[in-house]
Amino acid sequence: MSTSSILVPASSRETRRFHLHLPLILLWLVLLPLTPVLWLALLIVCIAGGVNPFRAVWAIFRTFGALRGTRVEFDSCQISILLSLF
Repeated sequence: MSTSSILVPASSRETRRFHLHLPLILLWLVLLPLTPVLWLALLIVCIAGGVNPFRAVWAIFRTFGALRGTRVEFDSCQISILLSLF
């Protein structure tokens, strides 16, 4: 069983490079209490917009699934940060 996590290597031109592994389970634990409110909001928005809620949920899950392997890099004169979702 694989777990999702975010790899955040940061490096500065003056200092050495380091990697910080952040498990996404911590994010899920924070969002867990908000789940009923988010589902209700999604249902209301879908009904108001005339969208099938099951198709909306399916599209959201597919979007999150497509994020696997995404790499985002922030670079400035002082620091470079690479975010990798895996």
